[in-house]
Amino acid sequence: MKDFRWFRSQPFESQLSINPDHPQAIQNSDAATPRPGIAVARSSISFNGLVLGTTGLALLALAAIACTRQARQSNGSTAINVPQPAIQPAPAMTPAPAIVADAKPVVKKSARKRPEKVTYKNDVYGVAFQYPRRYALKTGDEAIIDWFGSQPAGMNFVDTGGVAVAAVELPRGLYPGTDYRDAFFTVSVHRNLSETQCSQFAVVDSSDSDEEPVAPTTVNFGGQVYSQSTAFDGKAFEQAYGRYYHVYNNGACYEMALGLETAGYGAVDGITPVDRDEVFHKLEGMLSSVRLRPEEKVAETPAASSKPAENSGNETAVATPLQNEGAH
Repeated sequence: MKDFRWFRSQPFESQLSINPDHPQAIQNSDAATPRPGIAVARSSISFNGLVLGTTGLALLALAAIACTRQARQSNGSTAINVPQPAIQPAPAMTPAPAIVADAKPVVKKSARKRPEKVTYKNDVYGVAFQYPRRYALKTGDEAIIDWFGSQPAGMNFVDTGGVAVAAVELPRGLYPGTDYRDAFFTVSVHRNLSETQCSQFAVVDSSDSDEEPVAPTTVNFGGQVYSQSTAFDGKAFEQAYGRYYHVYNNGACYEMALGLETAGYGAVDGITPVDRDEVFHKLEGMLSSVRLRPEEKVAETPAASSKPAENSGNETAVATPLQNEGAH
């Protein structure tokens, strides 16, 4: 669009012939203000030209859009399908086997099985023995076993002064359905008895036909020689059977006692007598495992001359440590 400007300082010179055959011509004027009729005519012509130009451009744009759509439709209807070559899948790659270093064999740790037997050891009195793990071990004052809760058992020395070291008690329900009540194995020590006194017993069995006490006998259990005696104590429906074993070692008298208590036979229906030999066989197994500290040996010094050797005071008793068997 043209910009029409009016300039008051300069004269406007133009000549417009609306009709070439018209005799009147527009002449230049020296007046300062242009003629209004001429300005309106020029503006109208410019506006009309602008409208016509804009309309033409719009028509051309519409025609171009229509042609483009027609071309697209024509291409879509007449498109030739060109076969595409089939794409072959790539062959699967087999992974190469991984190189694994030689692994060290895993060593399985097997559960350590606890031994069935336990070793009891007393360094003060130099005695040790083995007993089944499921049996109850008692030491000190608890090692004093009572017959039916009243009379102590396991102390059959000819004189008082014995010390209870240890006791092992069998389970109460070991023989169900029988008159079995309790069984035990005890160890006691008496340090104030001579070797002769050690071979004697305060209570002995008097079950022979003459009602005379039975003399102690000598037996061997586990390589150890003992003096043996038996005893019995019974009531109406309660019985106690005892077996005692004495041995003299290192200036002390050791006593191992085996005891069995029964009750109820003849008073309770369905109760049968327990096999006493079988019970004592279990107790004798502990007796056979008893180990005592070896006898003390005094070193002998050979005489260097005919004169009596003077006591240097260096002679001492050597005690060999007690060897343990089994697990503690």
